[in-house]
Amino acid sequence: MEVKKIAFPVNLAGLSYRIAPSVHSFVKPFNAELHIIYVMESFKGYNTFFIPHRSLELDEAETLAMAKRHLQEFAEKYFEDYPKIKLAAMYGDPVEQIQKYVETEEIDMVVVATHDRHPIRRAVFGDVAEKIARSSLVPVVVINPFSEKKRKEVEAIPKNAFTRPISSAQNSLRT
Repeated sequence: MEVKKIAFPVNLAGLSYRIAPSVHSFVKPFNAELHIIYVMESFKGYNTFFIPHRSLELDEAETLAMAKRHLQEFAEKYFEDYPKIKLAAMYGDPVEQIQKYVETEEIDMVVVATHDRHPIRRAVFGDVAEKIARSSLVPVVVINPFSEKKRKEVEAIPKNAFTRPISSAQNSLRT
């Protein structure tokens, strides 16, 4: 199997920066183009709330622009020496958008982090990595940043290495 393009969906919070070194070392031998993808859920479901100051469409556009800047910073910080990178930020359901992106961009493999949640929490909240792995038409590599083997490496990464909020109005996005 020839791997020319690898997708790395990120959440621009804890797990993405924790597995970035593993992703880097995994992708490098393939000499593949790395697609770093960020999918933000749309504000459209919240349009029934009265917000007197600004429209949600403006906030959504501003937030996406900020997400693109943070995605660029993430790529520069963790993949600065990797020459083949493509960045994509979009709105929508993360699983659907990642699947659509994989198909459109003809991605050969996906590398994603898992939360490794307790089964009850996973049943209630779901797990994007698990849904991608179960529904993907291409191979998916799932990396657990909390495995015993990697625990020391993960603990060495500063907790605040990349945890700025995407929008000042979105403080809940901080880890």
